[in-house]
Amino acid sequence: LSKFEEQILRQVQTNSLPNPYLMSKWYPDQYDSSCSFCRAVCTLYHTVWECQENPYLGNNPDSKYEDREATLRSHSPLDQKLLVERGRIMVVTNGFCY
Repeated sequence: LSKFEEQILRQVQTNSLPNPYLMSKWYPDQYDSSCSFCRAVCTLYHTVWECQENPYLGNNPDSKYEDREATLRSHSPLDQKLLVERGRIMVVTNGFCY
């Protein structure tokens, strides 16, 4: 992984990657905590794993919580790249800058 990808991976692993729910807590007048695709509460878990409505991410076959935990701890470069890509897409499709 590049340094930039490592940064995204660590933010996904520590639940600190900017997401609508988190940003609405910091800036309630500027951000809505709802998912722009399905209107559920848009936590990092929801946007990276759970939401099946984001056309840019496609369906996530590993949307169960247990699968998420295993993926977060995985040392597999393929799993890490998948997490980074889903995190990056989530940031961009929700209008956050990197």
